[in-house]
Amino acid sequence: MANSIYPFFPENKTPAPTQTTPMPAYIDPTTGFPVYGQMAPTPSSAPSVDSAGENRTPADPYVPPVDPRDVEIEKMRQAGRDAQAATAEAERKKTLATLVDPTFGKPGNMGLPNFGTPVTPAATSTATPLTEGQKNTAANTAQQAAQAAAARDSAGENYAPTPAGPATPAAPMVPVAPVAPVAPVATPLTAAQSELIAVTADRFAKYNLTSLLPVIKKLAVEGATEATISITLQETPEYKTRFKANDDRIKKGLKVLSPAEYLNVEDSYRQVLRAYGLKQFDTDAYVSQFIANDMSPTELSNRVQTAVQRVQNADPGVSQTLRDYYGIGQADLVGYVLDPAANMEKINRQVSAAEIGNAARVQGLNAGVAVSEQLASQGITQAEAQKGYSTIADILPTAEKLSSIYGTQLPGYDMSTAEQETFNGLASAQSKRKRLSSAEIASFSGASGTNKTSLTTSSRGQI
Repeated sequence: MANSIYPFFPENKTPAPTQTTPMPAYIDPTTGFPVYGQMAPTPSSAPSVDSAGENRTPADPYVPPVDPRDVEIEKMRQAGRDAQAATAEAERKKTLATLVDPTFGKPGNMGLPNFGTPVTPAATSTATPLTEGQKNTAANTAQQAAQAAAARDSAGENYAPTPAGPATPAAPMVPVAPVAPVAPVATPLTAAQSELIAVTADRFAKYNLTSLLPVIKKLAVEGATEATISITLQETPEYKTRFKANDDRIKKGLKVLSPAEYLNVEDSYRQVLRAYGLKQFDTDAYVSQFIANDMSPTELSNRVQTAVQRVQNADPGVSQTLRDYYGIGQADLVGYVLDPAANMEKINRQVSAAEIGNAARVQGLNAGVAVSEQLASQGITQAEAQKGYSTIADILPTAEKLSSIYGTQLPGYDMSTAEQETFNGLASAQSKRKRLSSAEIASFSGASGTNKTSLTTSSRGQI
């Protein structure tokens, strides 16, 4: 035979198609021979079902695989070569005897083929029969195992498969309430940790930062030192809000105040404000402005004295003049004076100008903003202004009358000239007044009934 697979068939002259020797798919339990080809699915009258429980196309009917050597042997029989077919079949069985486990299909043996290696037949068991005691022990062991299995079943642990039966409808699911997490057990604080928490908490309570107590406890439990806790707390939003003026001081190039310095200057500000009854300005917002602008408590005290003592508690005419000159009303006065952005020198000059202007108004004169500010910048006080404008009020009416008479012959004498003579001691202003006076005396000397004594008599309005 030309087919290399079956060299023991010399009479077969027809060459078989070239093919690769197939591997056995399974062992036929009836004959003990390997069966080649694809394993067909197990015969079933029920259609196949997928994982979703949906019926699909029915499975193909079972088609047993065919061994090519069986086909050749059958052809020999059909051709009347029975003797040759019997020889081929005997040779086939002889060959398979060395490849298949002879115990295949028997209890305890899966019958896996053992290709290429002859299998030694299993030896006949010569085990000694069990004694009655061994049998009892085995029975007790089995009973104990059954009891243990029953106990597991009662606990909901099924190990044995449940016999198939009609499906029982599933009970509706009952929602289970969530279980609250168990709080961790706090570790007791050591004596050192307790002391650190007490000291730090007391210090920050003085800063009005009791809200940081939980943070202090957490850091102390984690092993932080007092210095580390202080530095960490300074980065919290609560701390930065409490000492917010320090941020403004940094922007202005000023020194950052320590908490102790910050609190001390705060207390000084509040004492000044409360001493003058200025509760509306005793707020964190105003105090922060004072600190941010580096206003000293002494300067604040001076400002308050200016606003309260020199204006609010003084002649109402001063407040009126201040409003007329600068548009600063009584209600805005203290806020204007306490505004850190307002220059204190400017505030003092404006208040002094109002005092000078009011002194002139008391005498029925109008000094004006420019003259009042000029006199204020010269250092003229309110008392000096009152005295000076009183003098001007005495001489100015007569001087102005003489100026109207002798104005074509002599320089005139007016309000500005009087202010220069009175407050500045200007010689030229004084000379103008004296020349007018001399002209008046000379005029009276040539008149009838006029003598030297009458011209030198002192009276109000004489110059």
